[in-house]
Amino acid sequence: MSAPRAAALWLAAALWLHPAACAPRDGGNAAPAPRAPQPAESEPGVPTGPQPPLAPVTLVLPSGAAIIAELADTPMRREIGLMGRASLPPGHGMLLEAPEDGPQPIWMMNCLLPLDLVWLDAGGVVVGLIENAPPCAREPCASYDPGVPARSVLELPAGTIAREGLTEGARIRRVRIGGERTP
Repeated sequence: MSAPRAAALWLAAALWLHPAACAPRDGGNAAPAPRAPQPAESEPGVPTGPQPPLAPVTLVLPSGAAIIAELADTPMRREIGLMGRASLPPGHGMLLEAPEDGPQPIWMMNCLLPLDLVWLDAGGVVVGLIENAPPCAREPCASYDPGVPARSVLELPAGTIAREGLTEGARIRRVRIGGERTP
């Protein structure tokens, strides 16, 4: 077996054993669910680090500030999250949106920057907050969970919660392109 192929198989095994970071982790501190081994990193369609920006959605905070959030609305996009990103400008974030309410724990493995984490219910009401969750380069990494069901998690640059005065019970509105509001 060639050295590149052996390295690719090792990487695929490592990816199978460790979920991506800055993303939801099923079951809080429980071990990740087994996944089928992924193809080698040189093959098309396999994430290998920071990904290109996802489709944006505009969110309006109670303060009136707008957040341009990348929408991670598939299992793979939620799993990758902000993994490998070296920066996240003020006024930007990532919205990890699940198809239904439930536990939405976040694991900070392979996240390179501290984040504020905001859990939202289906109506955009804040149901949980964590300020300044630190990045984590190696296990053990903390898993953050507000302990209540949520539909989505908004990842923001650290300091945003304090600067914008976000609190539990506040409502974050989603605005479609053209300014049309959605629930």
